[in-house]
Amino acid sequence: ANNLNQLTKLSHQKGFHETHVYVMDLLRKLKAIFCEYRQATSASKLNSGRKEATT
Repeated sequence: ANNLNQLTKLSHQKGFHETHVYVMDLLRKLKAIFCEYRQATSASKLNSGRKEATT
């Protein structure tokens, strides 16, 4: 809730368009982090499965 209040205050200070661009950029970065995490966890599951199959 505090972060939402900060974004609202920022929006009033800088204008909606600038805040919208800023928030959309943050969301793109967050999505990229989630995608990297998902790929890393999928790869580790595949690698651990291969190790178990070979032993």
